Amino acid sequence: MKPTIKDVAKLAGVSVQTVSNVINNNTERFSAETRARVLDAIAKLNYQPNRAAQYMRSGVIGILALAIPDIGNPYFAEIAREIIDAAKERGYTVLIEHTAGQAENEHLLLGGSRAQLVDGVILDPVAITEDEIRRANVSTPIVMLGERVTGQYYDHVMIDNVAAARLLTEHLLELGHRRIAILPVAEDSRNSLHRMRYQGYLEALQAAGIRPDPDLIVSTLWPVLLTHHSGMTAMQELLARGELPDAVFCLNDLAALGAIKTLSQHGYRVPEDIAVVGFDDIPESYLTSPELTTISPDKRSIGRLVVSLLIDRIKGTRTGPPEQFNPEFKLVVRESTVGRQA
Repeated sequence: MKPTIKDVAKLAGVSVQTVSNVINNNTERFSAETRARVLDAIAKLNYQPNRAAQYMRSGVIGILALAIPDIGNPYFAEIAREIIDAAKERGYTVLIEHTAGQAENEHLLLGGSRAQLVDGVILDPVAITEDEIRRANVSTPIVMLGERVTGQYYDHVMIDNVAAARLLTEHLLELGHRRIAILPVAEDSRNSLHRMRYQGYLEALQAAGIRPDPDLIVSTLWPVLLTHHSGMTAMQELLARGELPDAVFCLNDLAALGAIKTLSQHGYRVPEDIAVVGFDDIPESYLTSPELTTISPDKRSIGRLVVSLLIDRIKGTRTGPPEQFNPEFKLVVRESTVGRQA
């Protein structure tokens, strides 16, 4: 027989109403010690709340949707883990939606049929336009995640990509590099991630008195997912142009690892011949050889913040105008720019 809420209450030594308050995260009605006892009893009994009944009572089913563009990218896997952990602490379950960066899939989460099946949506958009976001008829609370600029239509969590890219480029300049390539940069201006990281790169060069060299900028058609393959392909194009750069700024770690693979295949050493940097600080960045210099966003803060903002919107405790939030990031210097340190 399945355990009931009465079984949980008996094991935890509390009332049924207290168990209900914990499940529904009515935090003002119980102490941290009581919450811990109830959660421990839930875990021991493997109790599963009746979501349908919960929805009938409160209009809240306790499920959030997280829509990400590339489920194969370890960065999104890490962000998803932080979001799932933060949501669990608040009594919510997270469903993962893989949009593959396709507009039709993003529309399903932005006021479409999928949005009606959950309490709220965390959306990392790639393909839909800002005008489509503005015109969307949305009743489900939404928080935007990621580097796509969406205006002030929803709460949005994203690091300052311009500042981060500038810091990364400045690191290369401080090491004496002057011919710094960047790849792969989407030609379509809608891709905010590419545009912002490219802007930070340009700002650092200009501050150093260096005119950007078009031959060091490898463009690609939009839409493009930043993968090992896109990094390999872009690096092959760069090498085919002839004159080598001193260093290469790759728009994320996967592209950087692909670029390093191509350099190795052509007999070039990193960083002795060409330094390489990435962005995101995925696990592969410090498990590869050479270890990759990169920008490390505070993924834990990102995950907890988007969940907090969304649940506050769901519960109606956050009612003000949408805001943009910029969690911290840091430069992580590793072997791909400075070599092995004694």
